[in-house]
Amino acid sequence: NYNPPSRFLDEIPDSIIDWNKSESGFIAPPIKRKSSTPPPLSRSQVKKNVTAQSIVLSVGDRVSHDTFGLGTVIAVSGEGEKAEATINFGSYGDKRLLLRYAPVDKL
Repeated sequence: NYNPPSRFLDEIPDSIIDWNKSESGFIAPPIKRKSSTPPPLSRSQVKKNVTAQSIVLSVGDRVSHDTFGLGTVIAVSGEGEKAEATINFGSYGDKRLLLRYAPVDKL
C-alpha cells in the first residue's frame, strides 16, 4: 500500500519537477528482484565458524582490534571457549572481550 500524494505538491513549480505519472495516478516504485547474495547463516553455522579458532593471549601482549585499534592485554581469565581478555585500547579505554568472538590479532 502506498500513501496518497501530499496536498502540498501543487505548491511546487512545475518547472522544477520531473513527474512519473500513469493514467491511473502515480507509478508504483519498481519491485525488488531477488539478489544473487547468499542467504544469511543460521545460528549453528555462525557458531561453527566463530568457535573454529580462538586466540591465546597473555598479560602484556600487544594486539590489534578491527574497531578499537592497538591495545595491550592487562588481564586474562578463563580457558578454551570461555577465555576472556581485558585489553586497554588507549582512548577507547579498557574492554573485556570474549576471545572466541573478538576480532583481535596478536602482534
